[in-house]
Amino acid sequence: MAASAAAAPAPGEFQSLGYSKSMTEGLKDFYDTITRLNMWSAMAKEVGEGGYMFSEDPNINTIINSTDGLNNYSGSAIGGYMREMQYIAQHGWDAWLDS
Repeated sequence: MAASAAAAPAPGEFQSLGYSKSMTEGLKDFYDTITRLNMWSAMAKEVGEGGYMFSEDPNINTIINSTDGLNNYSGSAIGGYMREMQYIAQHGWDAWLDS
């Protein structure tokens, strides 16, 4: 009898994935913010000129400015978290876990 595989974490549960505390908190903050604002469809779109760090898209700026830890993130960290969220929005949680 084969051993059962460990269950994958539920969407938005980053704690068991082995990231640093700050990375885990940032990913969770952005994931929870997008979920709370119901903006996953906005995240699935390409960000356009300026990328996430310098976006003029009002939806992107609403997401970024609505995060709990905004003052704790550098511009490059925001860009990284938003790219991860974009991947989740475009491909789904399970695909992100496998990436």
